[in-house]
Amino acid sequence: AVVNYARGEALVKQHHLSEAVNLYKAILKEFSDQPLADDCLFRIGELEVQMGNPEEGIKQFQALLERHPESYLTDRALKRIGEIYANNLHRPKEAQQTFEMFLVRHPKSIFVDEVREEIRNLKLGSSPN
Repeated sequence: AVVNYARGEALVKQHHLSEAVNLYKAILKEFSDQPLADDCLFRIGELEVQMGNPEEGIKQFQALLERHPESYLTDRALKRIGEIYANNLHRPKEAQQTFEMFLVRHPKSIFVDEVREEIRNLKLGSSPN
C-alpha cells in the first residue's frame, strides 16, 4: 500500500491526476482498513476538486469523515468541504453550516482561526479565495 501511495504521489507531481485517482481508489479497494486509507480518500477528494469535480471531492471528504472518524485528517476534510461549498460551488449557506459544524467538532484544531475568518467572510458576503 505504501509503495502504491508513493506512486500516486509521483503521478500527481507529473500532473497525471486521473491516473493518481485511479491508483488511490485501487489502494482503497485492496487496503480499505489500512492506515493509509484516510490519506487516499483525502488525496482523491483534493484531486477531484483540482480536476473540476467539486461535488465528487466533497463525497470523498465525507467518506473519510464517515469511515475514519478518528483520523488526523478529519478537521482538514471538514474544512475543505466548507471551502468547496464557499469557493467552488458558491453555496454560502452550506459553507457556513459546515464551518460551524467544524467549530463544534474540532474546537482545538489548528485551523480554528481560518474557519472563523471564513465564517466572517461569508457573513460579509465575500470570500478571500
